Amino acid sequence: MSNAKFTPIMPHFLKPLLPGFHKQLSIPLSFFIKYLKGQNCERAVLRSCGSRTWSVKLKGRRFEDGWEEFARDHDLYVGDVLVFRHGGNMVFDVMVFDTRSACQREYPLFAMKGKDQKKSSAKRFGKQLEKCTSTSFKHEHPYFVATLKPNNLKVSKLNIPRKFARSNGLTDRFCEMVLVDQQGRSWIANLRHKKSDGQVYIGRGWRNLCIANNLKEEDSVLLELIGNGKKPIFKLEVARDSSAKTKPNHPDSKAGDWSCFCEGSSRC
Repeated sequence: MSNAKFTPIMPHFLKPLLPGFHKQLSIPLSFFIKYLKGQNCERAVLRSCGSRTWSVKLKGRRFEDGWEEFARDHDLYVGDVLVFRHGGNMVFDVMVFDTRSACQREYPLFAMKGKDQKKSSAKRFGKQLEKCTSTSFKHEHPYFVATLKPNNLKVSKLNIPRKFARSNGLTDRFCEMVLVDQQGRSWIANLRHKKSDGQVYIGRGWRNLCIANNLKEEDSVLLELIGNGKKPIFKLEVARDSSAKTKPNHPDSKAGDWSCFCEGSSRC
């Protein structure tokens, strides 16, 4: 029998809430030593429903400044069980379970906190674009990032990187698809490809999403393929006014069209 052990890509830890949790909460020692030792652990980012994030100061293994706000916003009680998923770079997705129902607690979408949230999101996306990969933030599904150009807003069209389309079975598709934004709203769009060169793109329906989300030139968008059945489903995340440096044109892109980078690879 093999002694090999499975190492999770995004490790989790579980934390039952005990009296006094409102002021601080400790990361389990074994988790901290195995996954976080040696990292810059001065601050962490906690994510929950919607696009809202909470910046929390760490003192040793303890969540302190900022944790009380997170606990209050989620109406946490003694006995609740929290599951923290570490996506890298001290970013944690937090799920809250109610011990009475043994189910994950549902919350309304949290509103974004103005300029601070926008700057944080733009900075995160800017780093992704500059590095041409996502080493600091992990998503569960394949995705690509694009910087919007005038053509993407004037006409209902966004090219999908060729490498991304090939690796996810989107080439030669001619079907409807679903676009979901950060507020959970959805639009039906067309997934098409050009017979002349095989370029896959999002067609009719894309512009409706752009208008509803007030997308502008140079906004950075991340499109995550969360479903790949008869109707592919893409989830949209947006960062405004990305401060990323000027990026070289993609070898497969046309001038003035778009520039993009894919998960875990060099330029698509």
